[in-house]
Amino acid sequence: ANDASGVLIMAGQSRSHQWSLIWEDIILSREHGGGVIAQDGSFYDIGVDLGAVSVTLKAEDDAASAGHLGDVLEILSEPRLEDEACSIEDYQGLCTLERRIVGQQEIAGRTHYILDQPLNPACFGLDGSVAYRIRAADRFGLYQDDNRIAYMQPGERFGPGGDVGHDAKTMFALQSLAAQSSLEACERYESTGAAGAAMDPVLSRNIVHQFQISEPFTPLEGAITYDYSGASLGPVGTLPAAMLLVKDHYTTPMIFVTYAGTNALFGFSPFDIKSINLARDSYLLAD
Repeated sequence: ANDASGVLIMAGQSRSHQWSLIWEDIILSREHGGGVIAQDGSFYDIGVDLGAVSVTLKAEDDAASAGHLGDVLEILSEPRLEDEACSIEDYQGLCTLERRIVGQQEIAGRTHYILDQPLNPACFGLDGSVAYRIRAADRFGLYQDDNRIAYMQPGERFGPGGDVGHDAKTMFALQSLAAQSSLEACERYESTGAAGAAMDPVLSRNIVHQFQISEPFTPLEGAITYDYSGASLGPVGTLPAAMLLVKDHYTTPMIFVTYAGTNALFGFSPFDIKSINLARDSYLLAD
């Protein structure tokens, strides 16, 4: 810079976000029923296309999810134990009915979930009355304010260079805790969703972990470019950024801005710099 120029930093807009982590967050809730245990022990829904639900199946070959045992099907309807055909070994409550979703297949136009252990259809009937939830097994649902933006496993890092949230402006990491995926559901959780004795209490299903991050300088969307005729071409990026103020040769100073990651300079004027009308008192810098 010289006597005819200088560098400015434009202030941003302050804001803060509430972040929440929910262990084995609910992907789909059908608490009023809809589920059916098919005769072959698979599971489908009479009102929801389960093929459109984003679940993680058991994967052994996919490096990104190797060792994952599949998302959780949590049955909420009590079995008809009074029916002689209903046989459940060592029944300890609804946790005994929890299953992992290991695959899916199309049968008669419906998507059926293949479970790690078949359920007995005689315990529920075929009327679509089974209430259930699908949970994101062995990972947290990550929320920014009220929006779930990602899933994170214990030990993963959020933000640039991390495992998820590569474009975010915030960075944090989760402690590496054992999900105890290989244990039976009744060993992992109590009926309330609280972690069992074998689990770390942090990994309870009935707790929402929250923290708040304040961002004192949030970039403002608002820089506008123009063509030779002065027509707006739309926004080119965000403010604040380092800005170059040039005041030599012009009655009105011209402002240029550089954006992180590039050396490009943008002039914020309604016209091309060579066609500026110096008689004008001011120029539109941002819309």
